[in-house]
Amino acid sequence: MAYEIWYFPREQGKLVSVVKNKPDNPDDPHKKPIIHHGDDALTPIADSHVYAYNYRNWNLCNLGAYEILGAGHSAIGGDKRTYLKFDLSRLAIPSGQRVKLRLFHYHTGGRRPGKLAIYPVTSAWKEGRGTYHSGSMEQIAPPGEISWVRQPSINWKPAATFQPDTVANKFIEVDVTDLIKSWKAGQANHGMVIAPVRNEGGANLDYAFGFYSREYKDADKRPALVIGTSTNTGNTVNTGNTNGDDPPPPPPTGALQVRAGHKQIKKDQTFHLPVWLDFPKTFPRTRDGRINVANLNIEIHYNPNVIRAGSTTLKGNILGNALFQANSRQAGVIKLGFATKKGIMLSGTLAQLPFQAVGQPGQRSPVSIKVTTVNDDKGRSPQVKVVHGYVQILNKAVIGDINGNGIIDAGDALSALKMSVGLIPQDLILNIDQKDQVTSNDARLLLKKAVQGGGTVPQTPTPATTTSNQKTPPNVANVTSADAKRAYQEYIAAYNKMTSLMAKGQGDTPAAQQAYAAYKAAKDRYEAALKTGPAVK
Repeated sequence: MAYEIWYFPREQGKLVSVVKNKPDNPDDPHKKPIIHHGDDALTPIADSHVYAYNYRNWNLCNLGAYEILGAGHSAIGGDKRTYLKFDLSRLAIPSGQRVKLRLFHYHTGGRRPGKLAIYPVTSAWKEGRGTYHSGSMEQIAPPGEISWVRQPSINWKPAATFQPDTVANKFIEVDVTDLIKSWKAGQANHGMVIAPVRNEGGANLDYAFGFYSREYKDADKRPALVIGTSTNTGNTVNTGNTNGDDPPPPPPTGALQVRAGHKQIKKDQTFHLPVWLDFPKTFPRTRDGRINVANLNIEIHYNPNVIRAGSTTLKGNILGNALFQANSRQAGVIKLGFATKKGIMLSGTLAQLPFQAVGQPGQRSPVSIKVTTVNDDKGRSPQVKVVHGYVQILNKAVIGDINGNGIIDAGDALSALKMSVGLIPQDLILNIDQKDQVTSNDARLLLKKAVQGGGTVPQTPTPATTTSNQKTPPNVANVTSADAKRAYQEYIAAYNKMTSLMAKGQGDTPAAQQAYAAYKAAKDRYEAALKTGPAVK
């Protein structure tokens, strides 16, 4: 069953809508959109959102079929952006009328709100059919489908700016008349992106706004372009609450989260599996600002036929001077405990669990968490939730993938760099150049492979022999095109910034993710300049 949205005159400044069944149209949001009631509402033909955070492949996956969208900036994960595209071929704009983007705002998160902006997209993108899988490692997006690391080009001059209310569960409308008219006048229509306003607050901001997508089950709450008479460009209008009262905000979520890692490793490999403590921003704190958790006991359960626990469990980086003990003597369970009188400073690693893969290729062990005791400094027990992990023994080892996430990424390159200076033990799974030991050259090769999209790393030839897929950037002196020379300089500068962060141990920070994105964009500009300019000598 599809729906038709009929818009009636405003009552007390609110746009009233009625949803009617339209049985002669299948309820499939991926078919050509229906323009409702005199061409005054239009649903998108594509939408998706992308996120910079590299946790569980969120920066690599496609969410084109997911029922929600998001935009904002996380102090931990970086930017989130929403992409929308509309077919305007049947849209008519009556004289004196305005075109507004209408979204249902269902969620607000973060503690330092900021503004969003709508920017024109200037190259093609593919929505994709990926979706979100709670608690699981996401699949890498197929070639061509949009993800954080595979975004179209954007015109960073905003078509509109707006800031959703902190109270959610309402419609908002943003005036996009000028942008829509420019597309109707002949400019290429590749859609729009909703993203944080650039250069406004930076890392000091922490906010997220959630909207429903065109896949959402309630058709009335899907994104739409609507026709109206409002001239308040960029303002948000509550159109979903006809009694004029805002709904109460949702109760804060203050649960401590205990989270186990997940790895894909080769048979007989020894490794450490992290266990993290994650604290929401609403979690109670002590007078001096510390997170109010004073003691904790947990049990980590695993399959001893697949992985075998070692004897030395490493204390996590968030515990500082807290007392810490671990017991792995009983097969199939590791018991952990800590106690402190001052609380915890921040979220992070509770412990690193030592294991060896003793099972057969293809076997998998769940890593489940049981919290037995947790108290704050007054002896009270806070709310706790757990996220279980797993260890998978690979049928075929991915050379270069020491962190076991199935792809080659900046974290693998950082591990190689740490091995090269003796910070962590050598592991020949990162010996990409097939020399005697892991060096900074292996880190460089891994980083290059990560930028190209991950995957397995073949043996690399020595510098005396160069293959077509092992090209290094040409010397800038040989680039005869002015555009290509400038792009090359930007390319090398972005590369140097990214490797500098890795060398400082900041390869998993939002700054490193932004540096990676800048590097990839600079590389694309350079290669495009070479294609359009004079040939490289």
